[in-house]
Amino acid sequence: MEKKKNIPLRTRILYEGIVVCALIAFVWYVQQNRAVQAGSITPPASVTTTMNTAQDIYDAIASSTYDSSSITSTLSGSVLQVTKCLIDKVNGAPCP
Repeated sequence: MEKKKNIPLRTRILYEGIVVCALIAFVWYVQQNRAVQAGSITPPASVTTTMNTAQDIYDAIASSTYDSSSITSTLSGSVLQVTKCLIDKVNGAPCP
């Protein structure tokens, strides 16, 4: 029968520390990869009537042909409403 070797205490503590660190790193790696696997970022539907397209915003700001008379200027509304409010303030008009 072969005699069992005694591993010095410092060496055994070092090996146990390495194993514990490797286990912690493995668990952290698995958790990080699970967090990355999110759901689909595809929107459930197209732009709704309460949203404005990028073209609508551009036309309201840069074009003189866009009819923005139906948009009320306010600081707590949509992007077009806030933009119209800022333009009104620059031109000296009040903004609710």
